[in-house]
Parts: sequence; C-alpha cells; structure tokens
Amino acid sequence: MTCPYYSISRTIKPDGEILRVVDKYQNTSRNVVGIITTNELICDQEGDVFYRDRSGNVILDRRYSNFYSELGTNLRLVPVVGNHWHNEYLRMQTFLLDECKMDGIYVDCFNSVMNDRMYDRWDGNSVEIDPHTGVVQGKFASLGIISSQARANWAKHCIDQNKVFVVNGYADTAELQSLPIISFCEAEWSFDPDSDSPLNTIEAADGQVSCPLGLGVSRIRQLRKTSKKTPAQMVQICIISYLRHGLLYCHYFPIVLNDGAYGMLRELYPFTPKELGEGFVIGEEKIAGCVSRTFDWPGPGEPKCKRFNLDGIEIPGGFETTRQEDGTWKIKVAIKDWKETYLISQMPVDTE
Repeated sequence: MTCPYYSISRTIKPDGEILRVVDKYQNTSRNVVGIITTNELICDQEGDVFYRDRSGNVILDRRYSNFYSELGTNLRLVPVVGNHWHNEYLRMQTFLLDECKMDGIYVDCFNSVMNDRMYDRWDGNSVEIDPHTGVVQGKFASLGIISSQARANWAKHCIDQNKVFVVNGYADTAELQSLPIISFCEAEWSFDPDSDSPLNTIEAADGQVSCPLGLGVSRIRQLRKTSKKTPAQMVQICIISYLRHGLLYCHYFPIVLNDGAYGMLRELYPFTPKELGEGFVIGEEKIAGCVSRTFDWPGPGEPKCKRFNLDGIEIPGGFETTRQEDGTWKIKVAIKDWKETYLISQMPVDTE
C-alpha cells in the first residue's frame, strides 16, 4: 500500500482529458490522464485534502505513474482524521487483515508528507519568518503534522490486532514515534561503495531515535558500471556503513552473490536491538558489529562467534571468550575495523 496516492487511469476515468506534461524525473514530455474533468471524484470524496501549491493548484504524482502500462497519474492526498482517504485506507486494511488473513501491512511513502506544506490552511504551529527581520510573513500547514493522527490510526488499527505494521520512513511525529512500528530508511539511494562516506549520514543517523533498520543495496547493476567493487563487497560495505551509525542492514533484493557470500545476513534476524553504538548493535538475541571491542554475554550457554571478510566469507579467529564466575561470558573481539564484520549469537544448548 502507498500512503498519499490515489490512482487515476483510463480504466478509472475513461473520459479523462489527455494532458501534456513534462516529467521531472525523465525530463521528457508524456501524455497522462489529467484531473481536469474529474470534478465528480473531488466532490464525491468530501473532505479529502489534496496536495496544492502556493497558488492552489493540485499537485500530481509523476514518479510512480511512470510505471503504469496505460496512461494515468496519481492524485496526492493527505489523510486527516475522518476524511475519505483516512477512512478508505482503514477499509483497505480491514480487507487485507480480516478477509485476506494477512499477517501485517506494509505502507510505502509513509512519511512522504513530512516536509511538504500547504497554504490554504494552518496547523497552528508552522509559519514562515523573514530571516533578516524576524517578522512572520505567512502561515502554512505542515502535512506531516496535520496527517499525523490519521497515520497513527492506521498503525494502531493493525498493531491492536497483534499484526505487524511496516513502513518506509522513520517516525516524524511524537504520535508515531511512540508506536511499535517497524520502519526503515532508504539511505542506500545515496550509497557509493567507493566513497569514504558511502551513505547519506543524516538519513542513516535518524534511525538512532527510531527503528534502526536500513534498506539494503538494490542498485548493484547500476553501481557496477562505475565501481570496481564486486556485488558481494558492495553488500558488505553497505552492512558496515549502516553499522557505523548503529543500524542493521535489511536485505530485500534478490542478489545472487556468486563472487562471495552473504556474511552475517543469513543468521542476522530475528534481532531485538537494545543498544546502538558506532560500529555495533547489541540485541537481545545477538550482537552484530564491524569494530574491535569487548562485550559481555549473558549466556546461558557459550556464545557462537562468526567473523566475515569483505567478500562476506567466514574466516577463522578474532575472538577470545572467557567464562566468568557468575556464569556469564566476556568476549574480546579483534578484527580489521571497518573492513570485516562479525555476528555473535547463542550456541545451541544441549537439553539432554
């Protein structure tokens, strides 16, 4: 499901007027079905909040509609408690959870409204200030603020049924931050495996006060045109880059690493983070890291320690484990910092 978009195509609106537009993503002109003749849609969905610019023009999405096989576009809608889009989304969630028996909901572009604004209303907080005089020049509504409670309602509707609610984008308001939502960032779009700072550090760092998950590398084919790194090395560099900010790598793209291995990824999850550090994450079940350090391991059994090189292949050594008098373990890790990774987990306990 996608948060702010309502699709209009030839199927939905067969008599829609054909508009000629310039696509800012492809920089080419292309026909789309416009909303000039969709007044009945706007009137029927009373209370909907459309994205509008300062002049009051309705803003259309052209990014996702590029993938439509037929002419079409997306209206961008803002969910506000009680309006049509807020209620329609709840209806769709009910269908997926109750009738289709899904285990959860994933919402793309969940916080895409965060930095957008509208000038036909005021959220009670946001104003534009002249930087030279300090005089308030105008009021506006932050779409992240006015949609916050509606989006929280969507999340609660799923979570209250003990279902998983996963979103693209970190929590942008207090209402959302207090909910057990699984969220991730897409810092990988700035990923450069040959750079000293491979990721968008600001976006990655946001995970430290949200859900520490980062989307994995999907642009392997594109990156190979300019990088000498192998796909396996790119994945490991991205794992290390996220760990630098206390984030875990979320592998989501079908990449066959014939030139290496997946390293810790085959055993990384489930993972319940409880401490984030520069180059490591300590969880209830495991510890993941890429820097030398000493850890305390609660037990009950001996920890299982695995070390991986930059090709994701397991290599020996790097760990010194010592049993303490109270039954816990102390693990001293010595690796090539920022060039290798490791995963510490519980050794299977013999119950016989």
